[in-house]
Order: sequence, then structure tokens, then C-alpha cells
Amino acid sequence: SLNLGEEDFLGNLSIYPNPNKGEFNVKFNTLGQHIKIEIFDVFGRLITSRSFNESGKFDQVIKINHPQSGLYLLNITDRNRIVTKKIIIN
Repeated sequence: SLNLGEEDFLGNLSIYPNPNKGEFNVKFNTLGQHIKIEIFDVFGRLITSRSFNESGKFDQVIKINHPQSGLYLLNITDRNRIVTKKIIIN
């Protein structure tokens, strides 16, 4: 199977503001649909998970309820491909 690089899978990925206070924008261009956004804390606990059916331009505001300050991992999944980015909540 052809493995696309992260840059091909998510064009122009932008996560802002970062650091943030528990609310941030995620924007990118995608070839696929069925996008899943998951946020994990440093202990691997799932904090939030949201699914979207979008293709082309993805542009969503992600909110974490009652956020604790610290480092989090943001996973963006498009079926079988995944990109992980760090976000900081202060």
C-alpha cells in the first residue's frame, strides 16, 4: 500500500492558538473524509474525541471542557492515517 507522508495527508496543517486555554482552531486540507480528532493527556487518557465528515478544507474549533493546564497530544486520524501534534494548555 502507498504510504503518503504527513504533508500529503494534511496540507497546511495549522493549530492555533498554541498554547491556549482549552479552545483552539484546527485547519488543514485533506483528501479524505471521516476525520477523527482525539486529545490525550500525558498519561494516555482520552480527554475528548470528535468525528467529522469533511473533505477538502477542514476548519473546526475544538474545545476541552474544564481543561487542566499542561501538555496534551492531539491526534488527527483519516481512516488509517494518523498525525500527532503537541498542544499546551495554560
